[in-house]
Amino acid sequence: GGEAAFREFRKANGEWFHDDTYLFAYDMDLNVLLNPAFPEREGRNLADHRDAVGKAVHGDIRAVVKANAAGWVDTVIARPGSSTPAKKRVYVMAVTIDGKPGIIGSGFYY
Repeated sequence: GGEAAFREFRKANGEWFHDDTYLFAYDMDLNVLLNPAFPEREGRNLADHRDAVGKAVHGDIRAVVKANAAGWVDTVIARPGSSTPAKKRVYVMAVTIDGKPGIIGSGFYY
């Protein structure tokens, strides 16, 4: 199930989480299920959250997944361990997590 995989995804300097590259997962209501770089976000709802330039990026992520099952979304967010916003390009896709529709993604800062 989701939690068993999430344990692997949370391991720092592991196969799935290294420096500022990590997987994140949401349910379709935009509740954070996984974010090893920002664990304080897990359990929070990001439906109303805006990025550093005021973009409702999580709503955009959900819209891309609903429309195309997968795709790219651009955002501006601080890297893990930093407070300075940086451009980030994320790839997201529709998945099933513990039998429910969800979203998984990863990205890169540039």
